[in-house]
Amino acid sequence: MLQTVFLLLLLVYHVSDCAGQWQALQTGYGGTVTSVSFTSPDTGFIPAGNSIYKTVDGGGNWTRYAIEDGNTYELKSIHFPTPEVGYVAGETIYKTTNSGATWDSLHTLSDRNKGDLSVVKFIRFADELQGVIGLFGTPLYSQDGGSQWEMTGPVFETPSWNSDISFLGGGVAVIGGWNPSFAGDFGMVSRSTNNGETWSGIPDEQLYFESMQIHTVFFHDALHGWAGGSRMGSGRPYSKWRVMFTTNGGETWQSPSKILPKTVNCIQFANTQVGFVGDEDGGIYSTVDGGVSWSLENVETNGRAIEDICIVANSVYVVGASGLMLKSTIVTDVNEIPERSVFRIYPNPSLGRVHVVGSANHSDAHDGVVEVIDSFGRLVYSESMRYTAFTLDLGSLAKGMYFVRIRSGGHQRTMYLALI
Repeated sequence: MLQTVFLLLLLVYHVSDCAGQWQALQTGYGGTVTSVSFTSPDTGFIPAGNSIYKTVDGGGNWTRYAIEDGNTYELKSIHFPTPEVGYVAGETIYKTTNSGATWDSLHTLSDRNKGDLSVVKFIRFADELQGVIGLFGTPLYSQDGGSQWEMTGPVFETPSWNSDISFLGGGVAVIGGWNPSFAGDFGMVSRSTNNGETWSGIPDEQLYFESMQIHTVFFHDALHGWAGGSRMGSGRPYSKWRVMFTTNGGETWQSPSKILPKTVNCIQFANTQVGFVGDEDGGIYSTVDGGVSWSLENVETNGRAIEDICIVANSVYVVGASGLMLKSTIVTDVNEIPERSVFRIYPNPSLGRVHVVGSANHSDAHDGVVEVIDSFGRLVYSESMRYTAFTLDLGSLAKGMYFVRIRSGGHQRTMYLALI
């Protein structure tokens, strides 16, 4: 049964250095909103209780779609891999193929052998068919659009919370979580090269952030990633950091210059330099240098926890406790390729011959350099770009995972490549 409610945005907040004016949006739901997914700057969705709310005008008005099948009590995570296809999870998983107009029940996970969706942390899909649900213990993955769900291979060495996931394309995904150990809480990150079916630690041994529970992880590309969470005092050594970042695909992690005061619940980046985090006390911080330094945004949240952030184009959407929803626009100019579709490589995985294609609307695609970097950070191949489409002969390189970095017209993009 569908119920429709239309509401308007009410309030405008102050101006900050990284974001423009913050607007407070009203959906009519007063509870905690834990997830937000936008498919364009105007069209977005949030889960709220037993309903999904949709906007088609950037949050000015919202339509409520109530699910009243008796199986839904609290929808917690939503994700749209395409503008038409979306998934939402609570105790039950639902799917839409018409941009949220109708939702079909896929699966009710009452079988504890396959997880308990009352503690679902996230649902994310790499494309229309392949997705992962994060729970305590072993996550679940689907390869058929959510009709069937199976346990993934072990993500971490011991049962842990799987807090967040980031899909990078080419089958690569990164997951973050933490292990509630009697010796202290340990944050961990693992990587998959088959969209979540199996996992291995980053690097070869599990990457432990001692005394830091990882609540959120985000990778913009194959090299640049961020992890955030809370610090605990029982581990050794004592960790004071709540955000860390990597510029080499997770082989090593660095700490920012500023210690954020509260637990970080969510991270999102527009590119490799501009990003936002939200904390448990309503703080929103921004960075314009890839996470080295952070500045507190000048916006009033009344201490309501920030639960999720979504960036699409230059629009930033924030959701949280007690019906909190905010919107802003990124005003900082960062010189980087803004579109993920400007360059692509195929096939991936590859036997050695790799095609590189630049989109026709990128005028500098023929004036740059393409570099191949191995998992140890060593430059193993470099070639000038003379055309918008050309082929790399990498047959002499050993099988394994590589980074393809394209520099063009002062911009750059980095992608994973698997040689088999």
